[in-house]
Amino acid sequence: TVELGLFGEKFTRSGTLHTIGTHTISAMMMAIRDLNNKSDDLFDAILPNTQIRYALRESQEDYLKTSISSQDFSGKVFNGSGVVGVVGTGYDKSSKAMAATFANTDFKINSVDYFAKSSGLSHSADYPYFRRVIPSRGYGGRILADLVAYYGWKRVNVFSTSDNYGTDASSEFYLEAGKLGITVENKFSFWPGTKPTSD
Repeated sequence: TVELGLFGEKFTRSGTLHTIGTHTISAMMMAIRDLNNKSDDLFDAILPNTQIRYALRESQEDYLKTSISSQDFSGKVFNGSGVVGVVGTGYDKSSKAMAATFANTDFKINSVDYFAKSSGLSHSADYPYFRRVIPSRGYGGRILADLVAYYGWKRVNVFSTSDNYGTDASSEFYLEAGKLGITVENKFSFWPGTKPTSD
């Protein structure tokens, strides 16, 4: 038997149904059900002679709540035996809480996230037990630097937004551009939705 922890949202903070969260929970539960069913000729060779059990918690993108739930996963669920891995949370802030809990305590539980995009989570020295299935926000910045190099441009001006997306992408762009010999002449950042001025 393999015990897993799952983070998924059933309700938003305002109490309404969390559509994406409930779909995510359903998908995880259906995958576990299909893996546990060894008589339907679907995925029967994956984890043969093994059943998966899970404990479900909500993070609601709350750092403290996620830290407490992560500690629960480590030793309070399944009669104190804990889990071998965690899937979730789907949010940057709560994923940082989960990753920090597992990195800075004795728990050392591997986790994989399905939607957290913060570039900070890519630092394996800070979060050695954290993995994700999608690229970080900043990865797009690396791709843009590669495109600039592909077209042979040696000097560029960078315009970016001042939100998490723009900051992550431009930071990664600067790092990659430096490696590729691209000079950033000017850097301009602005808040999303800012209207242009006449100056």
